[in-house]
Amino acid sequence: MTQWEQARDGVPTDAATVAHLTELADALGASVPRTQRHTIVHGDYRIDNCLFDAADPGRIRAVLDWELSTLGDPLADLGLLLVYWREADESPVWAAAGHLPSATDRPGFLTRAQVADAYAAGTGLDLADLPWYVAFGAFKLGVVLAGILARVRAGMVPASMAAGLDGSLGPLVALGHHVRTEGLD
Repeated sequence: MTQWEQARDGVPTDAATVAHLTELADALGASVPRTQRHTIVHGDYRIDNCLFDAADPGRIRAVLDWELSTLGDPLADLGLLLVYWREADESPVWAAAGHLPSATDRPGFLTRAQVADAYAAGTGLDLADLPWYVAFGAFKLGVVLAGILARVRAGMVPASMAAGLDGSLGPLVALGHHVRTEGLD
């Protein structure tokens, strides 16, 4: 949340989106769930940061890109994974937030609900607060995208780093608010 407070004035987007992202930060900060377990958290857990077994494609052999790792609640990784997860028949709020490509909308992939069920079965964790973690994942990804857009605008990184991200922040913030108040549907 501190990263957003420090960066929000330089974000190249409309004032309403900045206000909505700030509201999401405040709402999440006021309702942090009790951590059930502390573990190493990857920080950017998604399928394109995984290497899969060629003989058994459903098995992950390695997880890459650990530079955002920390100690924390493992449900934060699940929440972010579900933000990145796409389904073939998305609701409008999920579809609008789907600016980043994902193979998960193709046949053979589980739905978000099935991923969550498998996670709960494998870990024994209670997922009653999962909407908070998904909303936090949308917030976190929104702040990262805002930072990328701000650095491109300032000429600190090439414009190619923001390819395809125009218009992505508002729908991601809307997804965060929707999931926090309405659930994962």
